[in-house]
Amino acid sequence: MTSARDVDAEMRAAETLAAERKYAQDIVDTVRDGLMVLDRGLRVQTANRAFQRAFDLAPQNLAGQRLDELGQPELGSRTLRKLLEELREGATAEGFRIEHEDGAEGPRAYLLNARHIEGAGLILLAFEDVTEAERAKADAHRADLRFRDVLTQAKEAILMVDPAGKVVLVNKAAESLFGYETEELVGLSVELLMPEGFRELHPKHRTDYLATPSPRPMGSDRILVGRRKDGTEVPIEVVLSTMTRENGPVVIAFVTDITLRTRQDTLQRIVFDAALTEERERRRMAIELHDRIGQGVALAEIKLTSVRKDLGGESRAAVDGAIEILDQAILDMRTLVFQLSPPILYDLGLKQAVTSLAADLEKRHGVKIDVTDDGAPKPLDDAAKAIAFRTVRELLMNVLKHAGAPATVSLRRTGDDLAIDVEDSGVGFDPGVPTDRTKGSGFGLDSVREQLSNLGGTLRVESAPGKGTHVSVTVPLHAGEEQGSDAAATGTGTT
Repeated sequence: MTSARDVDAEMRAAETLAAERKYAQDIVDTVRDGLMVLDRGLRVQTANRAFQRAFDLAPQNLAGQRLDELGQPELGSRTLRKLLEELREGATAEGFRIEHEDGAEGPRAYLLNARHIEGAGLILLAFEDVTEAERAKADAHRADLRFRDVLTQAKEAILMVDPAGKVVLVNKAAESLFGYETEELVGLSVELLMPEGFRELHPKHRTDYLATPSPRPMGSDRILVGRRKDGTEVPIEVVLSTMTRENGPVVIAFVTDITLRTRQDTLQRIVFDAALTEERERRRMAIELHDRIGQGVALAEIKLTSVRKDLGGESRAAVDGAIEILDQAILDMRTLVFQLSPPILYDLGLKQAVTSLAADLEKRHGVKIDVTDDGAPKPLDDAAKAIAFRTVRELLMNVLKHAGAPATVSLRRTGDDLAIDVEDSGVGFDPGVPTDRTKGSGFGLDSVREQLSNLGGTLRVESAPGKGTHVSVTVPLHAGEEQGSDAAATGTGTT
């Protein structure tokens, strides 16, 4: 009876051990990394399914086989065998890289970590598949190289700055703009590229930007200034963006030297101011002609007219001739005054001035010109009135010279802008091809655009050969009190 009970106990122990081994193997088989256990002779004791799949080895071809007998050169290499044979009990070896050919997909890379299990005489091998990680790293490296190529070739200065404000990457344009060599810029605090008065505040601005990054211009409400190595300052525009690199996010600053643009803006402002000065001088001259010389000529005509009834013969004929000359002089003077600066523009407003202009052009050239107004208040300061009127006059002169067809002028308010539309049904033209029509007369469409732009307005031309021309103009309305009769004009005028 005693021996029977011992056999039963042994059988139960064996069954328990087999169950525990199966349980352990099941756990090992769920591990995604390949696992293998070797004895001291480097013979396979067991291997999980991840290892079998990775190296395409069946279980029956594994147990009891030495590593160099598995038919996989990378597993039987002399270097790996030496590493495992010299592994002391309880010691580990990490990061041994091997490559395994995987058919059409190419080689797969594994990092092998080994541990000599203390007291068991066994070596545990773990194979971590790092193929995708290495490919991603290689792709990132290639992308970084391409980015560097683009950055280097860009004409715009580009700086890459880390969260601490250190410059980590620059291009040649940045060297040229700031007067540093690349070796001097990399590692430099970006605050040193700014005027001293801005340096203390900038780190907080950078932190705030990194908290909610998005591509945007920096300091869009003012002109920024960069500081060169020699201490001189240069006006710049900066557009910010971000990207993530291996060490975390970085800020990319695209920096443009706007020295030339600033000079051009200044020159345009000077030209604009000169045009306004010219307009004021024209108005002064027109007033002088009208109030002093014009009134004097008109008074002379009145006096001659009052005495001619008492004259006869040659004296009467001489006086009549003088009166005719004065009549023509008055007509010529009125035309000259209108061309210089029409008093009606400032006395009665833009609508009345345009209506009078259209009537005069129709009378002299025989081309029908209709003027319409929506009746809404359109407050304009003197500068805007003058430029708006000269724009309409230039556009109508173009119609007379090139279209020779009826035209319409529409004045209406759209929000805070005066909208002017001048349209004709003439021969049309291609706006993309420079012609006498696009150049116009002395004022010209290019000059019109520039003057309107300085006011904050726009001019857009729509035309095509044989389909007439439509020019749309916008002029910002005066923000203050409504002025003159432009604000009070109502109704629709047609001439």
